[in-house]
Amino acid sequence: RFGNKIVAMAAPDSISAKSSNPSEASSASERTEIIGSGAPFEHTEVQLQLVEELRQKLADLSAEDDPEDIHNDTGYLSRSLRARKWKVGAAEKMLRETVRWRRDNRPMDISCAKCEEREGFHTWRQVGFCRWQRPVVYSCFEQAGHHSYTSEDSATHLTYLLENAFHTMPPGVEKWVWCLDFSGFALASCNPTMSKGVIHVTQNHYPERLGLLLLINPPWIFHQAFKVLKRLVDPDTIAKVCFVRGDTDLQKITGQLFDAELQAWLSREVAENKRRPLPEVQREYWKDHSAAEHDPRGTRSYLEKFVHTEEDEWPNGHRPHPNIILHAGHTHHRPNPGREGSAAGLAPAAAAVSTAAGPGGAGAAGGSGSDSDEEEFEFAESEL
Repeated sequence: RFGNKIVAMAAPDSISAKSSNPSEASSASERTEIIGSGAPFEHTEVQLQLVEELRQKLADLSAEDDPEDIHNDTGYLSRSLRARKWKVGAAEKMLRETVRWRRDNRPMDISCAKCEEREGFHTWRQVGFCRWQRPVVYSCFEQAGHHSYTSEDSATHLTYLLENAFHTMPPGVEKWVWCLDFSGFALASCNPTMSKGVIHVTQNHYPERLGLLLLINPPWIFHQAFKVLKRLVDPDTIAKVCFVRGDTDLQKITGQLFDAELQAWLSREVAENKRRPLPEVQREYWKDHSAAEHDPRGTRSYLEKFVHTEEDEWPNGHRPHPNIILHAGHTHHRPNPGREGSAAGLAPAAAAVSTAAGPGGAGAAGGSGSDSDEEEFEFAESEL
């Protein structure tokens, strides 16, 4: 065990996924995946001193400067330091930018206009929790169809998703898990330039939040795109990527990460999204399918707590996928009325890969823009 990660060694009870391409995440001939544990990060005495040093450097921020008071939040301080390799000056710069970004854009109130205009526009949705109670998010290329995504649209949905996932995290949990199903993946879906945009947003404003990314049944063509993406991403983030190939691999890995309910849901969802033609239930995954044997919206326990609830307010302030809200059947289940989904100004390079919020049509997406030399440096130094 290293820090808050578990290294899966070649033991009978370990999580191990051998790669046909050893260069993907390691130079070892038989590399093993690093599986992120949900255990809270444990600070050393020196690291705690750095957290307090950073807190003091930000003490000049007022309530008007930082309405959420995140510069006094130990979690924010610690994650910023971890993302900047414990360099206090760099962490201070990043956190000040995040304070300004959150104050000016209020991401906690944003909603996704594209999903409200066209149901199922983005497929990214929370579906349950891992064994450590980290939110688990699922998306699938086949369900995304072939929309023409823009970086702004995807950044909006990404921000909506993360802000609401955080509301479901119990104390001590700070990371999330993403399951990306490659069923329906095509050459047009490869767009490393747009990928850079979503990485910019997450690494600079949501650092140290990604716990694990499961790439489920990626085709050989994706490996070329992954080689490009690796050059844009911190090695510690690449270490959180786990390739999952075939049902045996899926069962072995998810059996240790998820409880029986979520493991069964994911296996069934992956299988259903392989069917051709795609069943209507899967194509309209946001609708209420609670009477069916399998509900693509998520696990029963997640739906019962956060969707099929008679409470007057959202449990813990969490809002599910916008289209799931609209079909939930309760009058209070509606998108946040505070701000409707414009992602304008979310970040200078707030592009988002369509494999993030809605994987189907990255090839047709435009408006990705480019970063300055300074942004390139910040990008390279940060970690998801």
